[in-house]
Amino acid sequence: MPRDYAKKSSNKRKSSRNSATPGWLWFVTIVLIVAFISGLIYLHKHKWRETRKKLVQTQQVTQNTAATTKNQAPRFEFYSMLSKNNAPATAANNETAQKPQHTAPVITIKPLENRESYLVQIASFSKHQQAEELKAKLLLQGMTVSTLKLSHDDKSWYRVVAGPYKDLATAQRIKTKLAKAGYKVILRKLSPK
Repeated sequence: MPRDYAKKSSNKRKSSRNSATPGWLWFVTIVLIVAFISGLIYLHKHKWRETRKKLVQTQQVTQNTAATTKNQAPRFEFYSMLSKNNAPATAANNETAQKPQHTAPVITIKPLENRESYLVQIASFSKHQQAEELKAKLLLQGMTVSTLKLSHDDKSWYRVVAGPYKDLATAQRIKTKLAKAGYKVILRKLSPK
């Protein structure tokens, strides 16, 4: 049987025309895509403006607070207080210099558990304030230290000591640690009475 190829090709043409998307649908799709992208750009610019305004406002607030803090005196005057305390005594503050401001607590160190114990003497000062300053410095470094007041020939001495320690090895270890830090230490033996 012979085939009619002319009719077949005309059928293909009709089906291809029916399956093609109409032009107006393409137009609407492109318009919607362009509108969507335009909206994103608008929102981005609007958000950027708001962000820039907030940034400028925070910079202005920071500059204002910096200007006001420059005009104010600092709340903590630690370094100026230190320099005032280390100043030499003058006639104006001579009365306060002669009166002792701190009384040293009298600590008696006894041997531990009625047996020999060891004490590491770090320094000895004639002024209580110097002993307390060294004690504070060592406490900040994590050492356990205390001050002892000793009177000899009507003169008071303030010792900064670590201990007492139960065994010689621990005392030697502390002595070595302090010697490496630059202190001239003395190891003292406390005997039971």
